[in-house]
Amino acid sequence: MIWALHGAFGDADNWRTLESSMSPDRLVAVDLWASEHDLPLRAWATTFNRRVSTVDSDPVLLGYSMGARLGLHALVESGAPWKAAVLVAAHPGLSDVAERSARRVSDDEWLQRFEVLDWPEFWAEWTGQPVLASSGVRPVPPVRRARRRGLTCWSLAEQDDLGPDLERIGCPVLWITGERDDKYTAIGAAAARLLPDCEHAVVTGVGHRVPWEAPGEFLHLVEGFLRRLTG
Repeated sequence: MIWALHGAFGDADNWRTLESSMSPDRLVAVDLWASEHDLPLRAWATTFNRRVSTVDSDPVLLGYSMGARLGLHALVESGAPWKAAVLVAAHPGLSDVAERSARRVSDDEWLQRFEVLDWPEFWAEWTGQPVLASSGVRPVPPVRRARRRGLTCWSLAEQDDLGPDLERIGCPVLWITGERDDKYTAIGAAAARLLPDCEHAVVTGVGHRVPWEAPGEFLHLVEGFLRRLTG
């Protein structure tokens, strides 16, 4: 099965693009807001790996943005159950203290907006960031208590620097970025050189939200990757 992890301010329904092209028994769209507990990324990954390993002997991880960062924590764990992974606009973590501090300040500013603005107004500001524009992700009313996680305990500022751990990922990885997402495309290229078995695919003409800006090409890449794994 494919276990799909959505991004910050998204939800499990964002993966309907895949559900319409795959049989329902192949995709598990994980609701990252369902838990009442604000677990740090590493603790969340341990719990998630344990859950998956008890029900699936051949799991494939799919993560987008925040979901990809959570997924990386799951992949680097010792004894991780994953047979393959597809990571979209992933970030392995910040090693520079100043960058981590700046990210924390930025997330705090976004959190203040999230707490005080009406949802449509906040969504317009959030998705108005140039790299997030032109996507088909629908704005969904937030569960505010849960979705604060994306800017607090699941923030990039709180993530481990997983760069030194990437070589421990034992499964094949497809790392996807958008051509207009310069920063994350550079990150993906660098990460692919560290991973033992990784293909970095850059989708032309799109930014951060590849699955929704170019759903046809995204599905083609994922299906081709999975077919190659099964021979």
